Amino acid sequence: MADKSILAKAPDGLLGALDLKTLGRNPGLFSDELGPSLEVIDFYLLRNRINIGFTSAFVAVNTNLVMAAAAGTPANYISGGSITVPQQEVWRVKTIALQNTRVAGDAGLLLECDVFIRRPPNSQNVAVFVAQWPAVVATDLIRTRTSGYKPFFMGPGDFFVIRPTTTQTAAGSGYVFELDIDVMQSG
Repeated sequence: MADKSILAKAPDGLLGALDLKTLGRNPGLFSDELGPSLEVIDFYLLRNRINIGFTSAFVAVNTNLVMAAAAGTPANYISGGSITVPQQEVWRVKTIALQNTRVAGDAGLLLECDVFIRRPPNSQNVAVFVAQWPAVVATDLIRTRTSGYKPFFMGPGDFFVIRPTTTQTAAGSGYVFELDIDVMQSG
């Protein structure tokens, strides 16, 4: 067997940080010999992948949106108007999408909305996404969509805070918030 030397590499995501990559082991040694391995976490999580949606009307600038579950979204994902991870689940958020429907009076405005997560017990906002919608023509007001890909994990009790940061006409303006997540059982 060839001499082996220690391989120092940065962990890749949560599994890498916990040394749970291949067959329960992270590669820790570098050798001239090659051995086959298969990373199956993405295949495992595919069976737990769901797309969920939420809706809200515009209230006021710098005021959190009060979300309601869209059709097909489990009711236990809403708590007090916030999108909340249930106590028995952990989410790997893969994609966030935010859509804006505006009234004709807002067509010429640049609109912006910040998306945060809060993690109890300290409940401080952690920015994860900024949505921006440029001015549009008055005939193109429905479902202007912006999305982002920034995978991260949310634990039990974590929740989203969605806050418009630009003024718009309240009557008729609204938002649709969509998540592409992998759901895992906690504990």
